[in-house]
Amino acid sequence: MVAISKTSITTWEYRRDYQTTLVVGTCYLIANGFFRNNGFYPVPANRSYREFNTVLLPKVDYNKIHRFWNRAEKIHWDFLPTIVDKDLYTKVDSLISKDLIPPEYQGTAKIWEKAENEVVAEITKILHLNTNQISKIYVHPTRFGLNSTFEITQSPQKVFRIHLREDADIHQIAFALVSALTRMFVIKNLSGSWEESQIIADWVIRQSSVGSVLKKYQGSTNFAGTINAIRSKENGNIVKISQDFCSKCGIPFKESNFTASNGDIFVNKQKLELPNMSRKILTRLVENKGVIVTPDDISIVLGMTEETFSLYAVSKAIQRVRDELEKNKLSATYIQTFRRGGYMLR
Repeated sequence: MVAISKTSITTWEYRRDYQTTLVVGTCYLIANGFFRNNGFYPVPANRSYREFNTVLLPKVDYNKIHRFWNRAEKIHWDFLPTIVDKDLYTKVDSLISKDLIPPEYQGTAKIWEKAENEVVAEITKILHLNTNQISKIYVHPTRFGLNSTFEITQSPQKVFRIHLREDADIHQIAFALVSALTRMFVIKNLSGSWEESQIIADWVIRQSSVGSVLKKYQGSTNFAGTINAIRSKENGNIVKISQDFCSKCGIPFKESNFTASNGDIFVNKQKLELPNMSRKILTRLVENKGVIVTPDDISIVLGMTEETFSLYAVSKAIQRVRDELEKNKLSATYIQTFRRGGYMLR
């Protein structure tokens, strides 16, 4: 573990155990359909496949571990570095041991050393943070997963941990910080979706004064923004590579088929246990799958009149449905928000 300088708040730390934990956590997000539903593609950990929308994994036979993908989907994941299923962790660690090669990150670390103070100050300024709100950062270099993955721990102080893939640069460090600081606010306070939270972070890095500071220290970058990457129509080659890789690794292509029957909601023929109002709203969305359902339509389900209509109440009701999906181990992003439009089940 090496801090870059005496005045730096960043510590760069490569840990072998974090690599295994990241792989297990990544497999969890593959198994529960999160990556598939949000436009990310699992591919082998190969330099040729490093894209903003790829998820890199060791190329091993995960099915050597009995019922691996079923277990991965059901793990209790408190995010890194905690994986409660210790037996699964141990078996994965043994399976990928030959792939656990330390990544190259010294070049990015040197650039971040120069840029850190100004970048953090600009993020603090544009997000209207307290001056000490970003006080400690750990960057854990890796060869796996997404470009960057973040977490925040609160004890004894707020600590930002960023798991940075070796092809990422300082733009991704800043992106992870902004995402960590804004995502839950967007989701909880603004009833936004995961994608909408990403748009905020994309804008800060690409269009705001934070982006100008980053370009000052690193003019050339592969950072394209999450939304651009996952909505790209030019993913044909990566899609084919991902499909072949998933097939060889036994990675399931998890589709969630929503149906409504006799007032109940089913996903892949399994009944969802839902509160009455959430069930009614989801029924309306299922009956109009792929079509935008307006706030007016939702308000009718809620029993509102023209006099009692409340857009805020509609958005909170949709958020409760999303919360219920997550309780049923389904991605809340199945329900997409369209600004000035409404909601759609995809």
